[in-house]
Amino acid sequence: YYSAFGEGTTISYGPVPFTVSVIYRDAVGDSKAVNNSIVVVVEPFIDLVIKDLKAVGSNSSSVTGVIINYGSATASRVEVCVKIGNASKSSFIGDVESGSQVAFKVEVPAYNESAILQLSYYNALDELTIEEKPISIMYQAEETAPPPEQGMPAIERWIIVAAVIVFLFVSALLIYKMMKKTRFGEMSQQS
Repeated sequence: YYSAFGEGTTISYGPVPFTVSVIYRDAVGDSKAVNNSIVVVVEPFIDLVIKDLKAVGSNSSSVTGVIINYGSATASRVEVCVKIGNASKSSFIGDVESGSQVAFKVEVPAYNESAILQLSYYNALDELTIEEKPISIMYQAEETAPPPEQGMPAIERWIIVAAVIVFLFVSALLIYKMMKKTRFGEMSQQS
């Protein structure tokens, strides 16, 4: 991020010019200025960081997290692999652009207190980079599902059904009387 005169410009890579200006007064009181321009070449780089990493398991393990690219280039074909003993599972993430973040989740059908998280990606020159990180998995007892709730007792169901039937009967009776009244009113006006 390059800020000049209060405006921001994002720099991904390439040559970046900087102007250094020094203004000072000498012993006599004359104002002097020195201007110098410097060109810095920013090389493209990828800096993938895993945040909010959470690993839990009991019979199987679940590893979740967020991959953030703090670099200036896009990481291509990003893949996350979790290895627990002889078991391993991977999740293909895809491309992670500069400054973006992507969430991931990997389910492994094994459990151990420690595992290896492997992050692999390709750079702009199609070179493979593999980073490995040891992680610890917290044991989480499997949640037992609560027994299904029993419905309403039979007597309460019948009370509700009876109330609905009475409501519908009263509504139909009122509609019938109103229609009968309007029909006879129309006939008396026609005669």
